[in-house]
Amino acid sequence: RTSEPEALSSPAHGKTRSEGAGQDGAGLGARGVGGNPPDGTKLAIRVFGSLAKAAAEPSTRWIALHGYLDNSATFDALCPKLLAQGASAIVCVDLAGHGRSDKRPPYHALDYAADTIFLAEALQWDRYSLLAHSLGGSVSQVVAATVPDRVVRLVSIEALGFMSQHPDQAVDNLRLAVTTPPKGSNLQTYASLEAAAQRRAKMNLVGSLPIEAARILCSRGTKPAPSGSGLVWASDPELLAPSRFRIEEATMQYMISQIKCPMLLLYSQDGFLRYYNLSVLGLRTFSFPWCVVIGAVYNVWKTAHSMITFGAPPRKDTALFKLRMAYGVLRRWMKASTAKLICLPDGGHHPHLTRADDVAKAIMLWHSGAGQGKDEGQGKIKGA
Repeated sequence: RTSEPEALSSPAHGKTRSEGAGQDGAGLGARGVGGNPPDGTKLAIRVFGSLAKAAAEPSTRWIALHGYLDNSATFDALCPKLLAQGASAIVCVDLAGHGRSDKRPPYHALDYAADTIFLAEALQWDRYSLLAHSLGGSVSQVVAATVPDRVVRLVSIEALGFMSQHPDQAVDNLRLAVTTPPKGSNLQTYASLEAAAQRRAKMNLVGSLPIEAARILCSRGTKPAPSGSGLVWASDPELLAPSRFRIEEATMQYMISQIKCPMLLLYSQDGFLRYYNLSVLGLRTFSFPWCVVIGAVYNVWKTAHSMITFGAPPRKDTALFKLRMAYGVLRRWMKASTAKLICLPDGGHHPHLTRADDVAKAIMLWHSGAGQGKDEGQGKIKGA
C-alpha cells in the first residue's frame, strides 16, 4: 500500500521524499535543531495530502501522533476524510520505538514532545495543528503548552494528560522500574498477519478492538521475525518496561493550563470515560454535576482518611486511590480553559478507526464553532 521509507542521516532540516495519500516519507532526524546536538534517532512518517500545498497554508497542515504501542497507520481511516474537509497535509508520525521509527530506550513521554517540536522544524513548519490519540494526545498537549505560538489548534482523542504520579508514589514507581527484567528477548512470534491482528484485537488497553481496525494497526506494527519465519511486533519491547520517571500530577495540571490554542477533547463513552462515569447516578464525566460530586466526595473522604491514618497515602488497591485519580482528571478538566468536549456513544478507545466518519464530523462541527461552552458536543453527532 505504501512505499518503504528512506533512511536519511541528515539532521532535522531534511525534507520528506513523497507526497500523496498515505505515502511514507523520509526518516527524519529527531534532534539537531536550534543548537541541540543530533542523537541519531530517525522518525518514520507517512504523508497524506501535499507538503507543497501545506507550505503556503499553515492553518490547514497537521501533525498526527498515535497512541501507546500503536503506529501512524492508526489514522488511515480518518486522514482522507480530513483532506476532504480542507486539510492540505497530514504528517503521521511513528513515535520513537514504534512502527518503523528508530528505537531509543529508555523511553519518557517528554522526549516524544521534544521530537514533535523538532519534527515540525524539520518540515520547516512554524505553525501547525495537532491531531493525536491517547499517548499521542498527551504528547500533543505538552507540545501545545511548550510552544503555544506554533500550535494553531489541537484535537486530542481519548487523552487529557499523561499518566502521572503523586509524591508518595515516586519511590515505589522507581523501584518497580529498576527491578523489572529487560523485555528485549521476549518476542512472541505470529504465523501470519491475521494471527497478529487477532491477538492485537484482544490486547487493547481499553475494551476490545474490532478485527478490521487491528489489521490496519498490524499492517505497520509487525515485522519479519529474526528467525525468518513468522512475524513479531515492530515496536520496541522495552516500551513495556515501567517508566523510571513520571510527571507529578500538579505539574501535569499546570501544563494543561498553559495550552492557549483551541482544543477538542473527543471521547467515546465506552472508552476511557467508562472508568470515571457515574452512570448509576445518571452523571456524565466532565458534566457540572459530575464535577461537584467527584470533588465533594474525594475531599471529604481524603480528609477522613488522613485523620484516621495520620496522613498515610491511600494504597493502590483502594477505592480512595481510584477516586484520587478521578479527582486528578477533574482538576485537569478545570484547567483546560480552551477545551471543548465531544463524546460519542461508542467507538471504544480507537474511535478514529472504528467511527472515522463520526470523528471527522465532530472535528468539522468543532472547527465550525458550533455549540457554546466546554461541554456542548454531546448529542450533536448522529447517534451521540
